Amino acid sequence: ANLVGLDVDFFEGDVQDAALLDRAFHGADAVVHLAALPSVPRSLQDPLASHHANATGTLQVLEAARRAGGPHVIAASSSSVYGSNPHLPKHEDLATAPMSPYAVTKLTTEAYLSAYHHSFGLPVLPFRFFNVYGPGQRADHPY
Repeated sequence: ANLVGLDVDFFEGDVQDAALLDRAFHGADAVVHLAALPSVPRSLQDPLASHHANATGTLQVLEAARRAGGPHVIAASSSSVYGSNPHLPKHEDLATAPMSPYAVTKLTTEAYLSAYHHSFGLPVLPFRFFNVYGPGQRADHPY
């Protein structure tokens, strides 16, 4: 419903579905990869599910981008990669120290983006999101 009236093509499916990614990326100039299985507590309950969705899912996105001719890949990381680093304010030059399976998957996302840029020349841009909020967010959301 949030896309009504916008000039977009909508593809619904699993980020690990290579055929779907190929259809979605065909002719794209850029890909914004926000797919993830969020939640530190969820990753503690099921680390493999977090890894498959976040780390393997990112690898699938990067491979599909390569097959599509190299569109710019923008991907979501997380401030959780900083772990318990007490330094404030946080900035990109701080040491990372992931303390949960979720945080490891997001740092892996960043590492894969960097590796694909250096190995294959793929243009990439990781974003380390903190708490994202705005219109449409549930009032009972824990953050």
